[in-house]
Amino acid sequence: MSKKDNHSYNNGASLGEISTIRDILMGQHINEFETKFQQLEKQLEEVESKLTEKIKKISSDSSALSKELSKDMVSRFSQMESLTESRFSEIENTNESRIAQLEQALKDGLTDLQNKMEESSMNDKERIGQLLMDAGKNLLKP
Repeated sequence: MSKKDNHSYNNGASLGEISTIRDILMGQHINEFETKFQQLEKQLEEVESKLTEKIKKISSDSSALSKELSKDMVSRFSQMESLTESRFSEIENTNESRIAQLEQALKDGLTDLQNKMEESSMNDKERIGQLLMDAGKNLLKP
């Protein structure tokens, strides 16, 4: 026999012998360990399944929450935009009203000024006429 054949024969025999010795010494315990390992594997699979479900639920909840927050932000932005527009309209109307009042006050002031100028002009014309008449009388006097 070659060394390889002898070596594999020795390993094969020694592994078989070790299995036999193990079965004799720990046969009942190994069965208990295998049962416990199977139970633990089953529990581990259940925990993995539950965790996977929880992760999916959290993912969908966070997605729904994100959509809700997005809608809320759009709604609030629209409200703010509407309030801003109404406030600007209010300010614009107030300014237009003030401008109209100022225009009216200016027109009234101009009318008063024209009336005063005409009155002053009439008074000046009367004085000038009176002065010319007095000057004419003074010229006619010997």
